Amino acid sequence: MAVKDTQVPCLEGQQHHWVIDIAGGPYSNGTCQRCNKEGKFKNSIDASPYEHQEIWRNRVESRHRAAF
Repeated sequence: MAVKDTQVPCLEGQQHHWVIDIAGGPYSNGTCQRCNKEGKFKNSIDASPYEHQEIWRNRVESRHRAAF
C-alpha cells in the first residue's frame, strides 16, 4: 500500500501553520506544518520591562488628564 503525501502547499496570502522550536537564543527556527517552509522567529521584544512600564504609565496619565 502506498503512503499518501498529506502536505498541502500554502497558497499566496494564506496563513502558515508554524511549529516553532524551543527558545535557545535570540531566534528560534520554525517550520510550517502544511508546506514545510522554514522561518526564523524572534524570541523577545526590543523594549525592556522598564520601558513597557513607562509606556503604560504615560497612557494612564494621558487618559486621566483627558477625563478632566
